[in-house]
Amino acid sequence: MKTRFSTLDIMCVVNEIQKYRGMRLQRVYDIDHKTYLFKFQRNDEKCILLLESGVRLHVTNYEWTKNEAPSSFSMKLRKHLSNKRLENLSQMGFDRIIDLQFGVGEAEYHVILELYDKGNIILADKDYVMINILRPHTEDEKQKFFVKEIYPNNRPKIRLNVPNENELIEILQTAKPSTNLKKFIFSNIPICLDYSSCLLEHMLISGGFTMSTKIGIDFDINNTEDIQKLMNCFLIAEKFLDNISTLKEGFIIQKIEQQVLPDGTKKELYTNQEYHPFLYSQHSNLPSKMYESFNEAIDEFYSSLESQKYDVRCMQQVSI
Repeated sequence: MKTRFSTLDIMCVVNEIQKYRGMRLQRVYDIDHKTYLFKFQRNDEKCILLLESGVRLHVTNYEWTKNEAPSSFSMKLRKHLSNKRLENLSQMGFDRIIDLQFGVGEAEYHVILELYDKGNIILADKDYVMINILRPHTEDEKQKFFVKEIYPNNRPKIRLNVPNENELIEILQTAKPSTNLKKFIFSNIPICLDYSSCLLEHMLISGGFTMSTKIGIDFDINNTEDIQKLMNCFLIAEKFLDNISTLKEGFIIQKIEQQVLPDGTKKELYTNQEYHPFLYSQHSNLPSKMYESFNEAIDEFYSSLESQKYDVRCMQQVSI
């Protein structure tokens, strides 16, 4: 089951949330030590933005249970951000980091949400001097994430270039015979890590490969047609990234759980497994639900997690 955002998810959700720029932050609540609700308002329009360190960011319509007493982290956010406008919201570089800017000039603050590894939420001033940090730590024994330290803006990754034909051949020549093509390029071509496994599978299937294609058996490094075929896969992925702002819908990929009842009949339960901004080729024949926006799909996925777990447990108990 999918548990956190990919780089592509961030690109899509940041694009969708742009329409909430200019709204004023009314209140900050915490659900738990990692998850916070930002309540915005503009005239009669309201919006609640959910931030979960290391996992997700999206607008929610679900009634989440809030902590009765706000945490010290929430109180610090309230102190500096209350009644300030959300001026900008952007992805930092090509990384799983989101920068939310509140206010302008001397009253400018930034909330930096990191959605990789252990995650983090950082409150910084206009110069990115850190004021409050959800998870203070030292990274690589050099970069310190502590109060009064400067957040490293040069840290986020940038979008990499596709290898040219000669570079691709040189990399493929290091593969052992019978190595799985998808696994090899995912591990050895840096840009494939940025694509994420989903886009990588989509580009290979759309380009005419299968997930079981093996180098030296189904794919010949010395065959110009095979190399051109793989180069075309990268073009498919790059075109997808260039047009990602045009994606308007969201999808939840499902799995069918079956239960055999005492009378021998079968009962089916559809469980949510993944959420995506696009119905990738590898998911085209799987059960899925389409939503009007990617944000709506994310909200439905996470808000139904607990009830889904309960339904599955009930099904398993009846089957025992």
